[in-house]
Amino acid sequence: MDRVDPYRSSESYYECQSCGSRVRSGEYVGACPDCDGRVRDIAVSRE
Repeated sequence: MDRVDPYRSSESYYECQSCGSRVRSGEYVGACPDCDGRVRDIAVSRE
């Protein structure tokens, strides 16, 4: 039986793939504010 996690984040949590800096935001973050590197939304389930 498959189960789905009912958790839904109200804001996104981004991590820079270059420097590891993390940012919370209610809006899309296109680049790291510290180094301008690529970011990934880590609030999204990766199952």
